[in-house]
Amino acid sequence: MLQQSLTFSAALDKYPVLTVGDGLVSQMPALVVSTSAGLAISRASGRSEFGSQVVEQMLGMRNVLLIAAGFLTFIGLLPGLPFFPFALLAAILVFLVYRQSREEVAAQEAESQAPADSSEPSMADVLRVDTLTLEVGYGLLPLVDASRGGDIPERVKKLRRQLAQELGIVIPPVRVVDNLQLKPGGYSIKLYGVEVAEGEVMPDRHMAIDSAGVQSFPGGLEAKEPVFGLNAFWIKGDDRQLAESRGLTVVDPSTVLTTHLAEVLRRNADQLLGRDQVDELLGFVRSEYPKLVGELVPDQLSLGELVGVLQTLLAERVSIRNLRTILEAVASAVPQGKEVPRLAEAARAALWREVSTAVADDDGCIHAILLDRDLEFGLRNSLAPGGVLAPEPEVYQALVEQAAELARQASEERHSPCILVADDLRRPFRDLVGSQLPDVPVLAIRELDRQAELRVVGTVSAKSSR
Repeated sequence: MLQQSLTFSAALDKYPVLTVGDGLVSQMPALVVSTSAGLAISRASGRSEFGSQVVEQMLGMRNVLLIAAGFLTFIGLLPGLPFFPFALLAAILVFLVYRQSREEVAAQEAESQAPADSSEPSMADVLRVDTLTLEVGYGLLPLVDASRGGDIPERVKKLRRQLAQELGIVIPPVRVVDNLQLKPGGYSIKLYGVEVAEGEVMPDRHMAIDSAGVQSFPGGLEAKEPVFGLNAFWIKGDDRQLAESRGLTVVDPSTVLTTHLAEVLRRNADQLLGRDQVDELLGFVRSEYPKLVGELVPDQLSLGELVGVLQTLLAERVSIRNLRTILEAVASAVPQGKEVPRLAEAARAALWREVSTAVADDDGCIHAILLDRDLEFGLRNSLAPGGVLAPEPEVYQALVEQAAELARQASEERHSPCILVADDLRRPFRDLVGSQLPDVPVLAIRELDRQAELRVVGTVSAKSSR
């Protein structure tokens, strides 16, 4: 009886195993038939070779291979089924997934290491023109490469912030590139792809500017300071103390280059301002004074006309940072007409503090060149329609020569002179002498700070000084 019970119990233990196994075996033909039908249908819709399609569709996707490997492992763990064959097939599929991953990584590395110019540049790259570009010779690469200790990139960043506070505009980024066609120490400053200034520095020396009138310096190489054209010497670093003791101003080559760049940006600030930049500036003012901006632009004045007013101010180095005052003055003057020069004059009159401060020396004193009564009377009589001065050629020549000489004498005494004229003559007089005296500001009497000290440098007459 006990023997029969044990036999019956063993039979009960084997029955589920045999039943499950029989069910799985009976499903295998159906699985093979279904797979064959799927392959046949795929084959019917394709034109490539059958073997290539099988490999591509069944072994080309890593996720499918991983799922198949997991399924085979699960089957191998079922009771009564051999584990080793299923585990071997699963290991083969995992290996295929690993090899595909390695091949993809190698392909990505090869693509990243391929030369950048191996593919044809896009039309956007070909047609793009950088606003500001600083091209340097190969000898200046240590000065512009931050990884090699160059400080020019950081200096340029600080310069952009400084000019933004000084001029009231956002200076666009400066693109620094090397140019093998330049001299080793040469550099070129380009605006919209066109060269506007150039220079040359010696990276292994310092520039000693001859502001004290020293005629020579032992061991120094004669040069010209690039901004104002002053006499200078390229000296060795060890001679710096000697040069400073003789009254020379010593600066490093990075300072020479960035100072030149700053002066170029100041002179061309009006060309850096466009509609997009002005619209951005108006956004800042609109957040605090919405009625002022909403009433003026575009109801009374178009954006383009306002850009012209601001460009006119920047062309004469008048900061537009106090944009609220400018807009208030323009809004008050625009009912009488939308002429850009007249609106710019109204803005200058409202910015009298900024205008006076810009021409004053460090001690707050303004050194002015005046016009005598006869010359002023003659200029006013020569005023043609359209606000253009048309004096006699000899009068114009005498005016320019005398003003230039007086400005030179004041500069030698380390003063920044200006020409002071009547209010109604300021704009036409500036247009008359601007090409010959671009660095001498012309101020109207109403633009003077009444509390500033005024010193007369000299008086210009209609008669030649010769």
